Amino acid sequence: PEDLAMTEEALAPLLSGAADSYQIEKRFVRSRGEVVWALVNCTVMRDIAGAPYRLLAQLQDITGRKQAEETLRKSEERFRATFEQVAMGIAHVSLDGRWLLVNQKFCDIVGYPREELLEQGFETLTHPDDLAADQTALQQLLADTKHSVSFEKRYIRKDGSPVWINITGSLMREVGGEPQYVISVIEDITRRRQAEEARRESEERFRGAFEHAPIGITLFNPEGRWLKVNSAFCEMVGYSEPELLERTFQSLTHQEDL
Repeated sequence: PEDLAMTEEALAPLLSGAADSYQIEKRFVRSRGEVVWALVNCTVMRDIAGAPYRLLAQLQDITGRKQAEETLRKSEERFRATFEQVAMGIAHVSLDGRWLLVNQKFCDIVGYPREELLEQGFETLTHPDDLAADQTALQQLLADTKHSVSFEKRYIRKDGSPVWINITGSLMREVGGEPQYVISVIEDITRRRQAEEARRESEERFRGAFEHAPIGITLFNPEGRWLKVNSAFCEMVGYSEPELLERTFQSLTHQEDL
């Protein structure tokens, strides 16, 4: 039923004399209700006066092909949905560094629209200090020394700000083994790196305050063993730090004050 209008529309020019043949793909309903796809080539036969008196149709069963096409379409839809909706950036990169395919998440990470990215290569986005790591990773994949590589690097976003990412790359090869392109999975780790840097700076400030404080400061466990002592405390009790870390506060405390 869904193909009747299409068939009649294709047939009309033949009956009016505007065309001599048509080719369409349509469905027939078999005697037991199954649907069969056919490629139909239809030609009009005319009498001496040019009036149509018969139609010659040649039909080829293309059900298998249509089923294969439908299976492929659904597979591509699943791939596209996964590619676009996954929470990480995904990119296909040619062996000369050009972006072949990128998802929206990756565009969001680097701040570029898809069209602009596909006109560039990864080198234009990579922080200059991290280019060597990229080249090393690619050589490892091409040499087949590693199935995949993973490392941290920086991209420069379109607005000029750096973004830290963790990238995992795998090399896609043809059936014969020839390398085709690299699949990259990109995770934005900027917040994690910022948190690590903040923690490092905090630890440095603590260490500076601990070591240079004008009063003795110690850290010890519940059993009384010293874990860390500063220089002021070492001078106060006359022991070096290694000596103190082998002792407990009980061993130095006056018996009357224990």
